[in-house]
Amino acid sequence: MLPLPSDQAPAELDQGPPAIYTPAQLLTLRRVLARTGYYVVQGSQLRITINSGSSGATVVVALRSSTLDGVISWTTYENTPAADGVNHVFTATLGEQLLFNVAAYITGTNTPVGLVFVEVDLAQGSIGPTANIYSVLLQGFPSTTSGIAWPGSPFISSLETGGSFRTIVGTDQGVGNAISETVPTGTWWRLLALTIATNAGAGTTCPSLSIADAGGHLIAQCFPLVTQWSVANGKIVWMPGYAATPTFVATAIGQVVPASMPYPLTLGPGFTIKVASVGGVDLGAPIYQVQQRVFLQ
Repeated sequence: MLPLPSDQAPAELDQGPPAIYTPAQLLTLRRVLARTGYYVVQGSQLRITINSGSSGATVVVALRSSTLDGVISWTTYENTPAADGVNHVFTATLGEQLLFNVAAYITGTNTPVGLVFVEVDLAQGSIGPTANIYSVLLQGFPSTTSGIAWPGSPFISSLETGGSFRTIVGTDQGVGNAISETVPTGTWWRLLALTIATNAGAGTTCPSLSIADAGGHLIAQCFPLVTQWSVANGKIVWMPGYAATPTFVATAIGQVVPASMPYPLTLGPGFTIKVASVGGVDLGAPIYQVQQRVFLQ
């Protein structure tokens, strides 16, 4: 049988570029990569756990990775959890890849160190908090001015940082009512100072500051340095360093009265701060100076 002319020969099928690895080579490559800390198996989960005490703070987690064929990619995951002191868990399913870098930082609102805690893990199993964690990539307190990254940043637990200094305006409870505030869920306060002001109108009182734990057990009680407070638009300021014995009568309008607090008090979630008012005096909203940090529960 004579061969067909060259212009009538059957065309070869275009099968694309040859594979970089044969199946046997790819199997060997996976065996080698599985011994490194950078290899991520197909179906692994990236699990991001966030506890936020900063309203409007967006946590950005950025990944730099490569496929086994060497294609580099950058991926970001953005989450804005409620600032409620509760652990919020976000997950994403990953493909087979080599993971080079993971970073976490804050956008959206000014957030100092101590108000947002982030932990990023690799996990397998069911989607969500019950997944089986096999690697913790990073954990710590990112902020709007400094991020945390893997590799590079040290692992910091949610109980290690001193926290962020904050001024918190409490609730005005109205005429004759005691002031009462509760430390939020998932939050620690180090109470540095407390200022109470009377609203317009005179009255006579000698309010006391009391602290109780989450079970209602009294752990501290502090009195102002006055035996009688009869003023209009005055202030009492509780802070460490004053003696605890009431010593004088305050009567001048607008007078600032020092009050004793034996040391900066560390208060956990559910602790209550109360200021008792007697004599029908209209106490204004309290102003707290605290060192605050959130923690994973």
